[in-house]
Amino acid sequence: MIARAGLLAAALLLGTPAASQEDVDQGSAAIAADLAGDWQIVPTDGAPACRVTLGLAPARGGWQASAEVLCAATAPAAAGVAGWTFEDGMRLLDATGATLMRFEEDETALPSSPSVAAPAFYLVPAIPGFARLRQPAEWEGTWQITTAGQKPCVIRFGPHEQRDALHQGGSVTIERCRSKALARMDHWFLEGMQLMLAGPDDAQIAFAPDGADTHRSDDGRWRLGPGQGLGPRG
Repeated sequence: MIARAGLLAAALLLGTPAASQEDVDQGSAAIAADLAGDWQIVPTDGAPACRVTLGLAPARGGWQASAEVLCAATAPAAAGVAGWTFEDGMRLLDATGATLMRFEEDETALPSSPSVAAPAFYLVPAIPGFARLRQPAEWEGTWQITTAGQKPCVIRFGPHEQRDALHQGGSVTIERCRSKALARMDHWFLEGMQLMLAGPDDAQIAFAPDGADTHRSDDGRWRLGPGQGLGPRG
């Protein structure tokens, strides 16, 4: 998501007066080529995610796109998608070029609709095996964090609560862990699609979905998954 956000930032530069029409056309085509492919619309309420495919054939207002049948139930506004563009944010278009859904990016480069302030949907590159966004109450329970060459860390997430105006989370109890960095973590909270582990002195580790029920840390070092035996609720 971060890499593709950089592409969207580059797209804004194409609209400056210094950019020639040829620069704009070539730059837009290159950015579109990098953004094209399978994406997922992810409802924030835990409803099933649905797939949209961003193509490169010309369409009214941008390039061709299509949505799977599931989108009609999950994200009804996207059911008639026929095109897409990154002009003025990532937008899904109908056959006339009118906007069906518009996604804004926040500081974490997560496209949200209808707005960053009140997201009902996220738009992310398709994640193999990922089906829905885990809800706050579903995180309570035992989890394990694995990394190459080490025994798993076993941790327990406490019941969720409203930690501040924007975040829900809960306590973290370390049951078994040899990693000093992970052993410092004492609470969890949710930020967009990420699960954040946090501890003293502003220590934080972000985990993003990378499968049906697993999350990978932002540096790729650790993988978070359900604990053996007593799994997470939900």
